[in-house]
Amino acid sequence: MPIRHSIDDTREVLEITMSGPVTGREFSAFALDLYGNRSELFDYECVLDLLDYEGSVEYSDLNALQQAYERAPERSTARQGAIITRDPNFRFWAAVLDAQFPGRKHFVVGSRSEAFARLAELRTANSAGM
Repeated sequence: MPIRHSIDDTREVLEITMSGPVTGREFSAFALDLYGNRSELFDYECVLDLLDYEGSVEYSDLNALQQAYERAPERSTARQGAIITRDPNFRFWAAVLDAQFPGRKHFVVGSRSEAFARLAELRTANSAGM
């Protein structure tokens, strides 16, 4: 299954990279296992790299993850989700994710460096009370 991840516990950032033809069922199983073992990751920012992704994850594929998210302890702060893709229409999927995972705000960028720059900007703005 071409899904990789890394966790930066110091910065509280989870990075997930999907490549090739990953199915919704495969992603759901991966995510449920990951968050099931470390529910505190729901309170981390997430960078999802889809630049080499060729599969399809549907809204319904995320239902079990949404239920796990709702059962997790309440998050301490609003967290961001960066989605790296070349697909200009993915902003619509980001808005759906905002609704499906309350307390998270998702945005779309074109590169990993852009994702981390935007997360840093948002952290600075949030710490300044904006």
